[in-house]
Amino acid sequence: MNKKVIIISVVVVIVIAVLYFLFFGRFGSSRRGQFLTSTATATSGNLNSTYSATGNITYGSMYNLDFSSIGKVTSINVGVNQTVKKGQLLASEDPTALNSQLQSAYDAYNQAKIRLSQYETQVSDQSSTLNLNLSQLESQLAAAQSQLQSDTSTNQSSLTISGDNQKISSLQSQIASLNLQISQLTDSTYTDNVNSDNYSIEAAYESIQSIQNSINNLNIYSPINGVVEYINGQVGLDSNALTSATTSFISVIDPSTAEVMVDVDEYDINSIKSGQQVSISLNNSAGSTYTGTVSSIVNSAVTISNVVNYPVYISIQNPDSNLLNGMSANVSITTGTVSNAVLVPNSAVSSLNGKSVVYTKSSSTGRPVAVDVVTGLSNSTYTQIVSGISVGDVVLLNYNTSTSLTGNIKLPVGGGLVRNLKL
Repeated sequence: MNKKVIIISVVVVIVIAVLYFLFFGRFGSSRRGQFLTSTATATSGNLNSTYSATGNITYGSMYNLDFSSIGKVTSINVGVNQTVKKGQLLASEDPTALNSQLQSAYDAYNQAKIRLSQYETQVSDQSSTLNLNLSQLESQLAAAQSQLQSDTSTNQSSLTISGDNQKISSLQSQIASLNLQISQLTDSTYTDNVNSDNYSIEAAYESIQSIQNSINNLNIYSPINGVVEYINGQVGLDSNALTSATTSFISVIDPSTAEVMVDVDEYDINSIKSGQQVSISLNNSAGSTYTGTVSSIVNSAVTISNVVNYPVYISIQNPDSNLLNGMSANVSITTGTVSNAVLVPNSAVSSLNGKSVVYTKSSSTGRPVAVDVVTGLSNSTYTQIVSGISVGDVVLLNYNTSTSLTGNIKLPVGGGLVRNLKL
């Protein structure tokens, strides 16, 4: 063996000795197979599991309002962000033409009523006169019949009796004529005339109602107690001359119904339930934060970038003026809560042969040992251990068997030879 090989071999032996001392000799067999990794102690505590997402502010009660007909806008009585009451007049169109039509309808209505009243008064007066005459003739007839009886019983002359009968006959004829005239006052002609006038009255009234409705539709009233979100028109322009063709003339929202809509993917949707508590923060300069609850989950899926999502609506508690429609909002939905749970850092949990494991140190050898565990809730920092690990157990973090110091270390010996060092 030449001198160079001897020197290399000596160096290798020294290196091996140093390594052996560092990993085994100084600390004993307990160092064998250990990782250069940090540890943590399993603790007991409360854990909230959350789902985070970004969505947009919407309103459960939002009314987009338009005029029912096209006309010139004569007044806009409110401004954007103004608080309004239910039934408050918001804007109006020019009623000049319809007011003229309404006056004509009222004229026709009043004329028909006057005409009917005059006709009924005329008939009533004629009836009264005829009935008065009839009553007088009936009294005269009764007197004539009484006279005939008296003359007959006193054996008056035939001439007298004949005169009595002629008078009775004349009175009966006059009474029959009056009864005919009275009956003709309320015959089909009378009924037709009355019906015609009543029809004219009803038609005029319906016209009044229709025109009045049209006039009312020239006004936009607030359907709720709320806030004006936007106004999409100007005084002096036609009501269809909108500044934005995609919106209505005016919009009113109910701020108390503010909510956030977020899309939750199909992998997480089963963890979202109605009534879950939500923390909400805005991206605006105010940096406002709110609390809320999951109010509804839409069962119809929406595919976004080849991912199936489900819309989830979150009602906001105690909303304020900082919330504007369409504003971005970050939400954190509490999907689960446990108390007094065994907790380990997320980096302590690994997967081995399809099972969840946590690595601990063997009490006898100091080497890493995989412990099968059952996990529960988790968040961005901790994982709940349902079984397998107890409070106070020391666990290894970020343990990876591929980085173990156990195994063979190959060291060059010289002359192309390699020596295996088993740790």
